[in-house]
Amino acid sequence: MYRFSSLLTHRFWERAAFNRLFSQPVKHGKTHFSSHGFFLEPPKAKRLFRSPPIPSPFIAKLVWNKMLLSGAAGLLFFSINTVPAFAVSSSSPPPNCSTDLPFLPEEISLPRNPAPPPDGYLDIPFLPEDSGLNKAMKTVDEHGVKPFVKFFGDFLANPVGGKSQAADWFHLLVFGTNLDLDRLIGWKGGEFTISGIHAGGDDITRNIGTKFIPAQAVTPRGAALFSLYFTQHLADDKVEFRIGRMTTGSTPYASLPLMGLAVNTAVDGNPLSLGYNTVGFHATGNATWAANIKIKPTDETYIQSGIFQVTHSGNRPYDHGVDFSFRPGDGFLMMAEVGWCPTFLRDTCSSEDCPEKSVVQDPPFAGLPGIYQFGGYYQNDPMPTFLGTHSVQNAYGFYYEGQQMIWRSRLHPKHHFSIWGGLTYSPQKEIALLPIMTYGGVNWAGLIPTRDDDQLLLNYYMGRYSHDYSESNIRSGKGGNTMETTLELSYIFQLTRQIQFQPDLQYFIQPGGSKSISNALVLGFQVSFIY
Repeated sequence: MYRFSSLLTHRFWERAAFNRLFSQPVKHGKTHFSSHGFFLEPPKAKRLFRSPPIPSPFIAKLVWNKMLLSGAAGLLFFSINTVPAFAVSSSSPPPNCSTDLPFLPEEISLPRNPAPPPDGYLDIPFLPEDSGLNKAMKTVDEHGVKPFVKFFGDFLANPVGGKSQAADWFHLLVFGTNLDLDRLIGWKGGEFTISGIHAGGDDITRNIGTKFIPAQAVTPRGAALFSLYFTQHLADDKVEFRIGRMTTGSTPYASLPLMGLAVNTAVDGNPLSLGYNTVGFHATGNATWAANIKIKPTDETYIQSGIFQVTHSGNRPYDHGVDFSFRPGDGFLMMAEVGWCPTFLRDTCSSEDCPEKSVVQDPPFAGLPGIYQFGGYYQNDPMPTFLGTHSVQNAYGFYYEGQQMIWRSRLHPKHHFSIWGGLTYSPQKEIALLPIMTYGGVNWAGLIPTRDDDQLLLNYYMGRYSHDYSESNIRSGKGGNTMETTLELSYIFQLTRQIQFQPDLQYFIQPGGSKSISNALVLGFQVSFIY
């Protein structure tokens, strides 16, 4: 009997094994699903007792030993990336429609810094800004080489409810380099990105019995190559073309800035339902061959579309992310999305520039930014039905999401209040685990007057399970599944511009949609280190 570390096995193996959600190990190990993609893991013997939480010396040792990456001329530099495209503070205009915020590597939509530090500057306690390391990093950045490292660690425990009680730690390290080809070789608008990941630990998803993975850092265990792609910016950055190895989630599709702040994986960057209802929608850790184009007709609108390889052999542990092959039977996933990013009530000039507008105050009011998205997917890869009667080849679905700041202090622009929400709909209930999923929440930045960069989060995630999926579980004696709801309360302490500490509370109502599983309380925290 093997111990499973993640929530849902790969759909291919899951359906082949009489639609059992947690199937038996297959030949090359067992398959899992996380918000960051499907992956295989070698069999591991079950432990009767869980190890205690990993102590802080181990974390420190891990960070310093692992957070090394390639730079120019064979040098290795320790750095952390500036805020990615979808990772800006909600106090900034939404990045999708902004022509002056080009895509940066690895938009994995994890907790972000409200105020990005200067390029080449490590904001670490006891490390002076003018240190030799910071000077070297700045020099490398000025020459077009931008190495990045991001570390996330989640410790969570469920003292009450669920199937059983447990406490676990999981960490994720993302590292790589973004090369500005304009600065390096004079290629206008060209960029090249390469990255890798290292992850390890355990999570409590199976102990709770939920489909909404509590820890967002849960990804394929071990080290692997992640992304490898070329980006070309054209027409003053109004057109962006990207080709290479990447994922739908990190391109990104179905992603709002505030969705990346949660610890729970239900919407961590992207709604989890899109991963459950397809084979090809992934985020961190399972890149495939893909091509994507994004066009910005105006500063407030955009449209993007992409095609992504769907393969059942991707990201096996013994491949370490370097299986670049195309195999017979591989399919494709097509994505399309349109977006509108308005900023309401923004002052366009100061009282000095527009003296005739005496009502305009100085400094100008930054306005109330928002972002609204509508998109859909189509996948031609066959998916066995839950009841096992046949396969469905043409899977499709839609999503709508929106985020809007509704209040901002004129005197303290970092103090603001935003709301957000979304809906995914996959009408094919015979293959879609969560045909309907809704989610949303509120964000209050600067709630404590002396803590301008802190953020308070209150979110909900609700998924209705497919009738066919429930019927298959009833037939196998597991009982039916109806609806699952998760509430999350979290507070982000911005300790430095790159270091965050995030206490987190989650409450699972009817985990897994099963009435036989008691409601579960989850407590814990997340630490992150990003530059």
